[in-house]
Amino acid sequence: MLEEDAPSPEPLPDVDLSADARFLNSKAWTMRWSDRKRSSDLAWQALQRSESQRPPDSEGVALACRTLAWQAKWAGDFDAAQTLCRRAQARLSPERNAVALADVLSTLGVVHYSRGRRDLALSVTRRGLALIEDVDAASARIDLLTTLATIHRYNGRMFEAYEALQSARNLSQRGERARVDHNMARCLEQDNSPSRAVGYAMRSVIGARRHKNRVVLPYALEVLGIALGRLENYGLAMTYLEEGLAIAQEDGDNRAHCQILEQIGHIRHESDATEKALEALSDGLRLAERLDYPIWQRKFLHKIARIEQERGNHSAAVEAFSKLVVLMESERA
Repeated sequence: MLEEDAPSPEPLPDVDLSADARFLNSKAWTMRWSDRKRSSDLAWQALQRSESQRPPDSEGVALACRTLAWQAKWAGDFDAAQTLCRRAQARLSPERNAVALADVLSTLGVVHYSRGRRDLALSVTRRGLALIEDVDAASARIDLLTTLATIHRYNGRMFEAYEALQSARNLSQRGERARVDHNMARCLEQDNSPSRAVGYAMRSVIGARRHKNRVVLPYALEVLGIALGRLENYGLAMTYLEEGLAIAQEDGDNRAHCQILEQIGHIRHESDATEKALEALSDGLRLAERLDYPIWQRKFLHKIARIEQERGNHSAAVEAFSKLVVLMESERA
């Protein structure tokens, strides 16, 4: 057959990019706990498809940004999380998209308290809970309640923290129960109940493994290590902390990486490995500074100052204390 006689190819069918983006967004959000990279990749694809429509699919953009902000928050990329939350907020209607908007406000609450603004965190978290007060939205409510519990814990309001976590636990199941149990363990450890904290932390680790909750697992291992350290079981504490650190590094979770380094430094100091303790704490401080994570910057500086003071290295102790004072004053400004 001559080329000019060849039949014309069938026209390609129209592709409904909005339907495609909706599927990708749904898949990305559903698998956010179990496969961080795949969830993020799908959300980026959904974002590109939504933006390529004429006019752009505003809701598709917002839902993709919701997932990407959530992943960025957990990984400690607070700048990206805040930017993505703002993009999502501008496109979500409180009437039509109450649940998605509540998810975004919960993420924004974590960004605010991580940056030392617990007043803003409390405001957006309460707004999120009000949005879904009369809506069947267990997952969003669990997320907001755990955010609220963390704010209360940082403010020393332990009764309110436990109350919020118990409400979240009553709603949770499977992988989300592991997340709530890890938060409960943090409350108990701070409230001087390390033995009970070990129990909840171990439940969290087991649940995260069983339900493939890759996001929570390094944090669950971290809090288990903290509680075991409080009970002076330093060997086992280090085993769990090192496993959590390996997972955090593999997944690029800088927030978990940072927090675990602080605990490794603490355990090493308690085990009289002072040089190794300072090495872990200095590495963690650099990471916290890069993330602009003042809550943990304070922890690192306080521990470094104390250790240097104990060693008689007064100039290094004064330097760390001075940085701590400057940091705290900047937060109050």
